[in-house]
Amino acid sequence: MESKSIILKLLNIEKSEVKYVLWIILYSFFLGTGIAYFFTGSTSLFLNIFEREMISLSFIIAGIIVIVIGQVYSQIQKNFHFSFTVIGALAFLLVSVLAFFVLFSVFNSIILVFALYAWNRVIAYIHNVVFWGMAGKLFSIQQSKRILGLITGGE
Repeated sequence: MESKSIILKLLNIEKSEVKYVLWIILYSFFLGTGIAYFFTGSTSLFLNIFEREMISLSFIIAGIIVIVIGQVYSQIQKNFHFSFTVIGALAFLLVSVLAFFVLFSVFNSIILVFALYAWNRVIAYIHNVVFWGMAGKLFSIQQSKRILGLITGGE
């Protein structure tokens, strides 16, 4: 028990915050791992098929998609409870990645490779909105200053 309190003191975490810090670290770790795998695969496929000059076009298209998704997410946030929007956003990510997997397995199209690469930005956007939204709901400003450096250090 003594070692636990020493670790908490070293990490500057209070006992009442342990559960929240653990959950948000686990969320960040697992979603970060998934993003890394998706990014690695989609980038490798993209660079294998397209010239580097196509990267800028992919970013432009991804930016437009992110703006649209951001507007939709903003409207959903206004009309529904926070937990519903977070679960919905993460479910949307899961379904979209599964849909890409199925479509790519069936069709193996270069358009899908382009879309996969552009979708990296969408995943990063949704991850950031959900992560920082949860952090804002779980921690006060004082707690955030003290804790979030530790939590985001792994990213």
